[in-house]
Amino acid sequence: MYSGGQMRGLSKSSISAVAAVLFFSVSCLAGTFNNTSEFLRIVPDPQSVAMGETIMAFPESPMGMVSNPAGMSIVRRPEFSFSETLMWEGMRHYFLGAVMPTQMGNIGAGVAHMAYGDIPGFDNNGDPYDISSSYATTFLLNYSIPVNRHVPVLVEYGSVGFNFKFIQDKLSEYPLEGMAFDLSAVVKMPFVKSFSASFLYKNMGSSMKFVNDTYQLPASLNYGVRYDLPWMTLVADSSNDAESSLSSYSAGFTVYPAHSIRLMSGWRESADSLNSGFRFGLGFDFESFTVNYAMLPSNDAAISHQAAIEIPLGPIPQQEAAYKRSLGYYFEKAKEKYYRRDYIAARQIIEDILAVYPGHRPSIEYLEKIGEKLDAIDRSKTPEANALLARADAELEAENIPEAKKNYDKVLEIFPGHPAALDGLARIDQIMGGYNDEKGFKDRAEAKRLFQKALVLYRKDRLVESWDIFLNILELDPFNAEAREYVKDINNRFTTLTKWETKNIFKSGVRLYKKNRFAESIKYFNAVLAADSKNAQAQEYIARAQEGVSQLPPMDPAESVKYEKELLAVKEKANKKYLKGDYQASLNLFAEAMKIAEERQLEVYVPGLNNSMAKVRSVLSDQLCVAADTSFQKDKLEDAAKSYEKALELNPDNSTAKAGLDKVSIKLSKYYYDRGMEAYSKSESDKAREYFEKSLKLYPGNEESKRMYEKLK
Repeated sequence: MYSGGQMRGLSKSSISAVAAVLFFSVSCLAGTFNNTSEFLRIVPDPQSVAMGETIMAFPESPMGMVSNPAGMSIVRRPEFSFSETLMWEGMRHYFLGAVMPTQMGNIGAGVAHMAYGDIPGFDNNGDPYDISSSYATTFLLNYSIPVNRHVPVLVEYGSVGFNFKFIQDKLSEYPLEGMAFDLSAVVKMPFVKSFSASFLYKNMGSSMKFVNDTYQLPASLNYGVRYDLPWMTLVADSSNDAESSLSSYSAGFTVYPAHSIRLMSGWRESADSLNSGFRFGLGFDFESFTVNYAMLPSNDAAISHQAAIEIPLGPIPQQEAAYKRSLGYYFEKAKEKYYRRDYIAARQIIEDILAVYPGHRPSIEYLEKIGEKLDAIDRSKTPEANALLARADAELEAENIPEAKKNYDKVLEIFPGHPAALDGLARIDQIMGGYNDEKGFKDRAEAKRLFQKALVLYRKDRLVESWDIFLNILELDPFNAEAREYVKDINNRFTTLTKWETKNIFKSGVRLYKKNRFAESIKYFNAVLAADSKNAQAQEYIARAQEGVSQLPPMDPAESVKYEKELLAVKEKANKKYLKGDYQASLNLFAEAMKIAEERQLEVYVPGLNNSMAKVRSVLSDQLCVAADTSFQKDKLEDAAKSYEKALELNPDNSTAKAGLDKVSIKLSKYYYDRGMEAYSKSESDKAREYFEKSLKLYPGNEESKRMYEKLK
């Protein structure tokens, strides 16, 4: 065995001395050892080693079976891997392994070999002996299986796995043999997406005898957690020896700066200084193989290097297993949408699947089912669409253009792209060719500006004010479908007002009337009539208010001077507040001055006050946009919406507020739609309808919310 000498020249004590040298040598990589079986601690996978010898690396290669047998369940095709670890004095650790996925789980096998290199041994006389023929070898068998639920939708709980190890060591002419088991489980946490945890009991098994001493295997209990981000993986581990009080802790990460590159780093803290410290590694994914490398600095010995190669051995043998991981994941999402009756979303996912896997039979079958469901919905809507189309044609013949367009629009809401409805709208455009003159363009621009103001008021449930503005919009733009829908909605809400609510609206009108604000009071009395068309008091006040508008008595000159001084004093205070940056107080004072001007017939001051108020509103509106942007970035969508709405209420021309409110409204609309679908799936129809109504208020263009809301009416 040793060059230049015979084994019978060695005594048991000298062999023990040699063993001590070997134990120290191996410890440079794996920790404090007291027998040759300690080489079982060596992790052959550079990804795991570089992240602190974690059990949570989950490499898609056979090397992963050593660090965590349950992690092998993620391998989806036959794989072969080889790794080599270079240590000081020529010591080398090799690992060769393969794994094969099957329908019943993944089966793997591997062999780990420790060669002690050129470490010198010494006999009792102090003469050196070569012990290069000494070695330690372990044969591994691995089995792992995922734990999933497939009905009604795919839910991945994790995986379990175990290793069986046969250990064969040889030091000089003394052989050692033993058996060991590893058992582990991986759990995917349902309450935190992309978070998983694992436990591993490693090296359970028989003791090993060397010369006259018996050694226990280095059994340990390991715990680990992992969190996956699109561009990074974070891990943390704890390891506790079963036969001693020694513990170690580690943490690490992997980042993916490019699709085919991994950068890995970690720290391990152990009672053994040889195994503590920083380590790092990198990996490259090529088309037909993968290469990984790790470097382990040591405080007391030379740096260790580890390199590995992984090679796939052909295509995925079990297509069904692949479906369950990638295609299957999206297919189950499509089924979930289907069972929630969200057929449009389900069809979109299925079509995306078939674009990649055109032969996937289950997706084809579900696409046919979705088509049948949508056809049934279309058939149920066809009579309604035909009735609306006939009504629209009749209105067009009678030259009732707004009603004709309204009905054609309704047909297009049911069946987008309906040719007869589009033809009808084209005929309306021909009839109304003069509407595209310069005045028409100006009216539509003003209607668009007013629409934002009305929408803000509507969302605050200030129905009377928003209703009046929507009516003004329809005077400017009779074909504004959105304004017409809001008027219809508000009219419907007026009809459902309680007597107490109607009475409050009436009182508001009376208060304005008594202050000679006749035009404003008429809005409230009209709202009362919308709720109760036979309300004689409201009719009487409308007549009196209309008469009052035309017969306001001229103010006495002395009184006029008095109120003019009062107005100018308030205006001066407002200007001072503005210069001090107290914009809200300034706006309140300008509004007070405007009230004096309107009530006391000081119209000459109105244009100037309007300009001053517009300037202050613009500043306040910009400040609210900044606050809204901050809320949006913090995902406080409702706060952001309120700030944008107030910004638009102050300045309807604020393009930043318009864009921000549209952005928030669409996102909030989607949020309430999702909540509505959740409630609908639980048969909570009333709650679902409320969510869909909220979704539509925020974004009337949400077709899915509109469809579900109409369905639950």
